[in-house]
Order: sequence, then structure tokens, then C-alpha cells
Amino acid sequence: KPFRAHFGKTMDDGFVKQPAVVTRQDFNPKGMTPEALEELKLQDGVRMHEQTKVLLETYAREADVNIVKPFVLIIARDITHAKQLLDHIQSDGFFAGRYKTKVIQVDSSKTGAEEDVEQTTATVVSESNLKAKLGFQPEQQTSSTQDAGKDTVPVFLKPEEQRVAQIAYNVIKMLEAKPKQVPTMEALNWSENQSSIVQDVIALYKPQQMEIEGIVETPDIAAIVSQTTNLMVREMIPIPRILVVPKGEVKTWFEPFTLELGTLNYPVPSKDLWVHNLHTGKGESVTVSNAGFREARMEDYVVGGLVDFDDVAYDSNANLLYDLATQTVKHFLGYLPEEEVWQVLNQKGSRREVVQERQQLRR
Repeated sequence: KPFRAHFGKTMDDGFVKQPAVVTRQDFNPKGMTPEALEELKLQDGVRMHEQTKVLLETYAREADVNIVKPFVLIIARDITHAKQLLDHIQSDGFFAGRYKTKVIQVDSSKTGAEEDVEQTTATVVSESNLKAKLGFQPEQQTSSTQDAGKDTVPVFLKPEEQRVAQIAYNVIKMLEAKPKQVPTMEALNWSENQSSIVQDVIALYKPQQMEIEGIVETPDIAAIVSQTTNLMVREMIPIPRILVVPKGEVKTWFEPFTLELGTLNYPVPSKDLWVHNLHTGKGESVTVSNAGFREARMEDYVVGGLVDFDDVAYDSNANLLYDLATQTVKHFLGYLPEEEVWQVLNQKGSRREVVQERQQLRR
């Protein structure tokens, strides 16, 4: 179903990746033609894309959630330029044609049917029933926005009481990160926690207009906090924290299996890239290549990375680990020349295939 969310808030809450500007470290484009510079940007973007795919799949396996497939959005100057980019990416000269069937062109000349892009005439926003009862409204509504919770009867009818309740809601939500202070939902009603919440709400609450004694009624913050707390305790479903402690002697081992390596499609590494986060303003260097020392054989890179994890015992699983490493090397040799495979495996800090193998071992 269609949904909407404020982009800045989704970044703050961790639901959307924070935008960043990526460039090569100590890079000087002087002397490069516009075509060469454009090609370099495309290749670096694809390299980051392939690395992101592996990171997302690794996280999905570890967290036991659905795998999210990332995509690359390339903004062209005009429709003609977009067609030129499309033809180039679909050519054999762009990463040996590996992206021929993985790129589409979307612009004002397209109807949308060809790209399976649906055009909607309205956006439906669904706030949680609890938030609707506290008077929360979807942010930045447009004329086509439909509020699914508009018929919900609010608990507090006066605007100032709703403001206090909403502040209390946000304060209580922050306590989710303090399990020692609030081990259960019922603990929100403990007197010390109620006092702390009331004090935080008082500090955050500011009347929307100057109060005139005897004319403007001051809301009963303590009573509203208590009522909001009871509502949240009654309607929110707590997620239990479960600790499983085995009894007796515990033995673990690994069985041979075939790795799933479909998302490991690293291009040949390039030089360091510099990432500037547009949301936080911070920058960091991302190393995608490393020249110098070379292991005796390709498999040693993968096994060496797996041994670094405490839950993978090399002595008792050496044969299995090298079998998995061999599968990984054969996968890379299936689409890259041997010398380029050495470069991929020798990337400093980017042997994500090691992490992915570890996650599959733990399955």
C-alpha cells in the first residue's frame, strides 16, 4: 500500500540511508575530458553499488529479515544524454556487459508502462491508531493526501492537552533505549519514572501564546502524562528480551554446504573514495583497493578473514573453510580474469564475502 514519511525524520530514525557525496581522495580532474570524467563517475558508482549489495545481504542474513536490493539512480542532463548513458551501460565495454539487462531509462518521454512504474493520483497516509488518538497529524500533507486515521476520536479534545500528550509520547518513546530504567511497559507507571517523564515534559512544553491568568487554562501536565502513559501501556505490544542459556556440555560443528554467492559481483577495485555525508556533514575515506603483499593463494584471503571471527574454529574446520574459500574464488573467476580476482580479494577492508560466508556458516 502507498505510504508517505518525512524524509529528514526517516533518516534520523534510521529507516532511510543518509545521502552522501562520494569522490576520490586527493583527486584532481584537471586534464580529463568530460567523457572520461563521466566514465570514471559511472564506474565508481557501480563499485559502491556492488559493495552495498553485499553489505545489505549480509545484514539481512544476520538479522533474519528480507533482503533489500539497492539501485543506482543516474541523473542525466536531458533525454538525449539519458539515452547515451543507457546505450553505454548496456554495451560490452561497460564492465563486460554485466549490466545490459539491469538498467532502464525513465524520463518525460516514457509512458511508464514499459518500465513497470505505476502513477498514483493520491497518497494514503496511515498513522498508528495510538498516535491518532493522541492527535498526531501526518507532516507536510498535500491536496492529494488521504489521512487513514482522520476518523479516530482523540483522547484529548483541547489543542494544548494534545500538545502535552504528544510531548509525553515522544519522551516515553525515548525510554525504549533504557531497559534498566524501564524493563517492562508497566514500569512506565512507577512513581520515579512518572516523575521523570513529567519533569521532561514540563521542560519541553511551551505554551503557543502568552498565558493570561484566569483567561488561558493551564493544562494539568501530570494528569495528561499519567493518562498518556496508561494508553501506551494498554495499546503498545512490548517485544520481550529472551536469553537462552544451554544446559550441560555444548558441542557445535559445521556441515559442508554450497555457498550462495549470487550478489558477490565486485568490479576491479579502484583508488580510495571520499564520502561526505550530507545529513551529518562528516566525511570518511572508503578504501576499495590495496596493492602490496600478496598471499600464496587466493583462498588464503578468505580463510584468513574467517579465522578472525571467534566463533569459527580453524583447527577443527580447516577443510570446510578452504572448501568455502575455493567456492568463492571459483565464483570470482567465473566473471573476472585471474589478475583482477587477485585485486578484488586483496581489497583492504572490503572482503565482505568473508562476512557473508560467516553468516551462512551460522545458518
